[in-house]
Amino acid sequence: MYRKLSIFVFFCLLIFTSFGTVLADSESSFQDLLAQLRSEGRIPEKSGSIIKFSEFSDELASIGNYSWFPVTEADNFVLSSKVSWESGNDHPNSAQAGCGFIFGADPVKNYHLMASIRMDGTVYVSGVNQTGNIQYGNNYYGLYSVQGTADFTLVVNDMDVYVYIDGKPIMDRHGIYKYGTSVGPAVLSGSNWKFGNRCTWTDTFLFTF
Repeated sequence: MYRKLSIFVFFCLLIFTSFGTVLADSESSFQDLLAQLRSEGRIPEKSGSIIKFSEFSDELASIGNYSWFPVTEADNFVLSSKVSWESGNDHPNSAQAGCGFIFGADPVKNYHLMASIRMDGTVYVSGVNQTGNIQYGNNYYGLYSVQGTADFTLVVNDMDVYVYIDGKPIMDRHGIYKYGTSVGPAVLSGSNWKFGNRCTWTDTFLFTF
């Protein structure tokens, strides 16, 4: 489910040219993350640009569905955020409830990819194309939790996709076709009760290369 929202306060924020700015703690941590990814060969040794986004929160009470909207364009990138989630139900469908990011998206056709962290303690990479729902599998990162916070990092380098949780590599997939360049937040709902699922993104940085 794709909804067009005008909440672009999430995205019109601070733009930096790479590596030439006195950095706050969160920005310095992001530079350290980029250095780690370069040393691991996940991203190339070349410069790019960094955008810092303001804090953003969204919620959805529609079991088995998710909402998303495009907020920027990026092809090859590192997207890192401290993601927090909270369920309005003590017993949601935890495999469907979570928070994430849409990427490689074509909003006109509603084709997209999504990397998400879910309340069942699992990271998923999935999407939608002309054939319907597509699944690239899932890996466990931790324990079941209806409320929590994690450092979520998504790396997209050509057709390679990597997901890190709290600085640790959790999932990688290769040969993934992208349908566009739109990127944005996603809320996955596992309950119709109260607010369903609420997601908050803070300390969000995007490095494009």
